[in-house]
Amino acid sequence: MISIHDLRARFESDPVPLQWGAIASDLARLSAIVQSGDIHSLFFQNVLNEAKLFTEWLAPEVDFEGQATILSLQRWLSKWPASGGSEESSRQVEKEAEEWSERILNLSGLLSQ
Repeated sequence: MISIHDLRARFESDPVPLQWGAIASDLARLSAIVQSGDIHSLFFQNVLNEAKLFTEWLAPEVDFEGQATILSLQRWLSKWPASGGSEESSRQVEKEAEEWSERILNLSGLLSQ
């Protein structure tokens, strides 16, 4: 397992568009995990924690609009542990994670390169 220090060094060594892409990737993974029904797994928690760390580390590197997006995403990510309950709420979380992933990927500019 990689240390948080090494994870941060690796994340911060990438250009900002790739950092946004890493967050989008984590969000897509979270959506897939919820779809598989494994929302209470250690893997889910690890990906969730990584996404939270990535948003924290990226925030100082982006403009005001990017920071506003990160803040909204962080608020949404903070609700995850409470979201697991019913099948209906899991489907909603899955859908929202997918939407966030697409939004962040579009924001990254990686699709237009």
